[in-house]
Amino acid sequence: LQVKKDATQIKGARVSTNIQIPGRFIVVLPENDFITVSQKIEDEIVSYAREELGKLDYLTLYMTPNKENHSNVISFNINGVHPHDVASILDSQRACVRSGNHCAQPLMRFLGIDSTCRASFYFYNTFEEVDKLVNALKNPNLKSEII
Repeated sequence: LQVKKDATQIKGARVSTNIQIPGRFIVVLPENDFITVSQKIEDEIVSYAREELGKLDYLTLYMTPNKENHSNVISFNINGVHPHDVASILDSQRACVRSGNHCAQPLMRFLGIDSTCRASFYFYNTFEEVDKLVNALKNPNLKSEII
């Protein structure tokens, strides 16, 4: 990996090799002087998270049904529980999410809610981390505190 200035004097990484992440392989290629990372790994993680979170009937998921147009962010609420409380309890279970209106107040008003929890995934996340979030949401102690 090299860092050099391009013609516009902006620093940027130039990749000349592949990156190995344990258990998964990412192909990183230079393209127009910018880095591109294979979407395959991120898409697999997000699809898995959508599937697993969708199995929890006490969650309301806020995302497009079109998997091809979905971002790496999944917003959700636990029915009847404030998202800030959910985020605090998940944090105590070592499952990190953000809560709030995420600078999307007009959308929140349109949906009739004040805020959501938000889980974000990227190529460095693992299936085990998705499982950790889902298991934290399934935890009987967590459920007794919030449901």
